[in-house]
Amino acid sequence: MPLILADYARIYFKLDKYKPTREEVERYVEEVESYQQMKPRQYNMKASEVRKIIQNCPVCINGEPTEKEEVKTYRDLKRINHNRIRGGMCLVASEGIALKASKLLYFAETMGLDWSWMQNIIKAEKSQSSDEDIRPNYKFLDSLAAGRPIFSYPSRIGGFRLRYGRTRGTGIMSKGIHPATMSVLDEFIATASQIKVERPGKSASITPCDSIEGPIVKLNDQSVLKIDSREKADEIKKEIKEILFLGDILICFGDFNYSKHPLIKAGYNEEQWMQELKEKEIKSEKKISFDFALSLCKEKKVVLHPDYLFYFKALSKNDLIDLIKIEKEKKDGEFLIENNKVVKRALELIGLPHSLKEKIVIKGDDALAFDLFFNQEKEKSLKIIEEKNNVHEALSEITGVDVRDKGGSFIGARLGRPETAKPREMTANPHSLFPIGESGGNTRSVEKACEGEENGRVVECDLAVIKCRKCKKMLEQHYCFDCKEKGSQLFSCSVCHKVSENKICGTCNKMSYGFQKRKINLNELMRRAANNLKIEIPKNLKAVKGLISDDKLPEALEKGMLRAINELHVFKDGTIRFEVINASLTHFKPKEIGITVEKAKELGYKYDLKGKELVDDEQLIELMPQDIIIYEGAKDYLFAISKFIDDELEKFYGLEKHYNYQNKQELIGTIVLGLAPHTSAAVVSRIIGFTSARCCFAHPYYHQAKRRNCDGDQDSIMFLMDALLNFSPKYLPDRRGSRMDAPLVFSIQINPEEVDQEIYNMDIVKEYDADFYRKADKNAKTSQVNIRTVGDKVKEKEKHLGFEFTHELNDINEGPSFSKYVVLGSMEDKLMEQAELQKKIRAVETADSIERVINSHLIPDLIGNIRKFGKQGFRCSKCSEKYRRLPLKAGCHVCGNNKIILTISEGSATKYLPLIKKLNEKYDLSHYLKQRVELIEEEAESLFKSDKVKQASLSQFV
Repeated sequence: MPLILADYARIYFKLDKYKPTREEVERYVEEVESYQQMKPRQYNMKASEVRKIIQNCPVCINGEPTEKEEVKTYRDLKRINHNRIRGGMCLVASEGIALKASKLLYFAETMGLDWSWMQNIIKAEKSQSSDEDIRPNYKFLDSLAAGRPIFSYPSRIGGFRLRYGRTRGTGIMSKGIHPATMSVLDEFIATASQIKVERPGKSASITPCDSIEGPIVKLNDQSVLKIDSREKADEIKKEIKEILFLGDILICFGDFNYSKHPLIKAGYNEEQWMQELKEKEIKSEKKISFDFALSLCKEKKVVLHPDYLFYFKALSKNDLIDLIKIEKEKKDGEFLIENNKVVKRALELIGLPHSLKEKIVIKGDDALAFDLFFNQEKEKSLKIIEEKNNVHEALSEITGVDVRDKGGSFIGARLGRPETAKPREMTANPHSLFPIGESGGNTRSVEKACEGEENGRVVECDLAVIKCRKCKKMLEQHYCFDCKEKGSQLFSCSVCHKVSENKICGTCNKMSYGFQKRKINLNELMRRAANNLKIEIPKNLKAVKGLISDDKLPEALEKGMLRAINELHVFKDGTIRFEVINASLTHFKPKEIGITVEKAKELGYKYDLKGKELVDDEQLIELMPQDIIIYEGAKDYLFAISKFIDDELEKFYGLEKHYNYQNKQELIGTIVLGLAPHTSAAVVSRIIGFTSARCCFAHPYYHQAKRRNCDGDQDSIMFLMDALLNFSPKYLPDRRGSRMDAPLVFSIQINPEEVDQEIYNMDIVKEYDADFYRKADKNAKTSQVNIRTVGDKVKEKEKHLGFEFTHELNDINEGPSFSKYVVLGSMEDKLMEQAELQKKIRAVETADSIERVINSHLIPDLIGNIRKFGKQGFRCSKCSEKYRRLPLKAGCHVCGNNKIILTISEGSATKYLPLIKKLNEKYDLSHYLKQRVELIEEEAESLFKSDKVKQASLSQFV
């Protein structure tokens, strides 16, 4: 075990270009050996912290003492980090290795380490040689949330068909589906919605792609049709009875490469067909007629074009025999077939478009293809079918042409996190980081706090100890308006409360802190701030109850007033944020982002993708890595921020306005900062346009510079000027973790060699060759495929531009802007709509899907709420003071209010019970689930209904 852990550590550190000696690593391994049976989650330590401890180990191999006073020997380090080191290494061993098995095996192989024992814990085994070895993976169906539908069960025919490639709007775990598919799925998927996927990886952000296969649906009139446009889908979606095929999901090679997942077989498609023609040096268009396709098959011995193939893998041998035997009539280029239920269903399963009158009617090229497959000599066809076990082999021999599997692999998926774009909010949405204690009530209203002060109440709060350097007066803010001098911070003893300049009290020898509980004259402070700005005090101004920083240093009240006037809200670090989902984009058209050719040239875009001068707003341009396109619904908010900053510069700082925007279109060109949660390094970017999609389209380099990919992550943007003027680390606690999600530093220029290496796996080619598809059919490892990636690009002189893609995208705005999950109001509406959609999807088991969401979401919530009701406390209806038990003395001890109420109502505790019973009745769920719900209902009744015996009369016993 020590050697395994040591090897793991060496891999981990080598990735970060740090090479500890084996002695250094094994020193820590020895600490772990005796703790193999401990539960790793009882220690809150990440692998990165273990790395930091090892990397910064203050003891050299010779055991010489370090320069740091607090840690002089290895024994001291061991004592200080006693449990954290052990727990962290246990976590690395038990969970890090298991969860990242595929990647670790890849790195182990590249470094010459024998870690073959890991093959037993990898889902897709190394020795996979056929599609049967890629087993359905149900993990993505765990922890379902109500209102978020399942679109396809794992590897289920009729779900999302795998198609390899990348559009200008996909990459690094961002995948594409047809906009018509978004529509027929009742718009539960919008642009930038996150889905949980079966493979590769765990999740993905979705963007539209109109150059792949759309859905195939069955309508109420029993007709079956392919849908190739969102307009057509919107037109007929209310008539859809069943969704037979969801259409393609476009996944780039890079996603498999990053996940270290073996390639899997793709459905036979136009790209593969074209590559096979290219190998034979045959020229052809991507879309051709049936007659020409058939002539190519017979004359050039090529595979039949995929447009004239169907999903034959859905047929059993008996289904194929029925299609051969059924009575057919060929009339005026159409096939009229006897309306047989078995045959009708078989045609639906293979996705063959047709209509139903008195007979089944097949028209056009579909009729020609049907004639080829099912209207050959009966006896010969039936004999071949009996001899062959494979449907495609049988059809190839019957027709005399090479018939491939159009189905390939299907990917299971469900809705994950819906798309979002909104201002960043704190509790009660304050405008100012100035404390007012409990005086403002739950709404944090400054006006309410001031009214209480006038009625004799005192505004009391923890506030920084600041003294004017000139007049020596105690200040509430860091500036003395009387002396025009900056104040100096002092420290208050935690015992005697004596104020001094030292952190250790000279009298008590106890720790002193930079704040103390103080009584402030809020009315006076408000009047002074309003006079300073030469405005009236805003009536809707909100502040905070208390400050989270160590020294409780408040910001100027003037800033909060200006935010309130512009209807903006502050975040914990003093900035104003707008949150938005990440979306990848490498190319754009001026028209689709709302700018003119002239504006594009002004922004530096003078040439299109092909190097031609920009003259048309439909020309395709490669996006610069630090330019972003954001949701158009953010315009009002961003415009208000520009007004606030100008007001702040002019009225508070006495400087000239910076932006002076007269309309929202002038926001284009604004410099902003992008920042991801759990990080402290922002990235400078520039707004160049707007989109109807509720996301932030940006270059993958930009997202990776923030240490994010595009699988549904949500980041925030802020004006650079806002961060420079209003952000301060003094507003944040000086503790590890609490300074995350704050722009402590920011990058001015993106260096591709310094971004997250995840992007290096993304392919940037125009096409995948025929050899790629042959290897995918055999489930080859991604390391066996030679495709140009970003990792190759960064080694070149031009590292930023030159990205290519395989599939065209007409408009990045083609998908719905809002997911239905976001639009629907109540949870009942969301869940019922989810159930109705799942009922229509062929690739979903209706009853099982509903039971899964009830068992994973509704029942745990219901049980938890009922238990919380029984353990709840009480609160004052006026001041919200909380009590564990009902006070013996009537009324609230704080404000004297006589109304003490429960914190949890009966309705909120049992809100899901009627919904579960309704679903049980409507969809006839399992008896086990019904009985379980009955037991929960009995438990609820025993809690909410009195068990007191009612008075009975003697007549009841006669």
